[in-house]
Amino acid sequence: MTEILPFFKDPFIIRSLIIGLGFGVINFLLLSRVIGGFIVVQNVDDAKARQKIVIKTILMLILKMTLIFGTIGLLLWNHHVSPLAFLGGFTVSLLIAIPAKLLQKGTDHA
Repeated sequence: MTEILPFFKDPFIIRSLIIGLGFGVINFLLLSRVIGGFIVVQNVDDAKARQKIVIKTILMLILKMTLIFGTIGLLLWNHHVSPLAFLGGFTVSLLIAIPAKLLQKGTDHA
């Protein structure tokens, strides 16, 4: 246990964890907006409006993937973050965001 503590005292590791947390949250929020766009399409009766929503949602998905993966790639390529700490922060953010979103949906229906 004492071998792990010096690892978290390194500012580079702390910064990488925080950046990973941030990217995980941004990724989750953008992904839930994209999924929400596909869900909204099912409630639209007009074919033109439906097509417009689908095209906007697909473009948003492509933009999201390009921005997220491009930025993460540049951060890792230029060694601005530690890959393991970044991945740890990203994973922790998803492990918190997914149950939080499910709990939020559970209270919306009550």
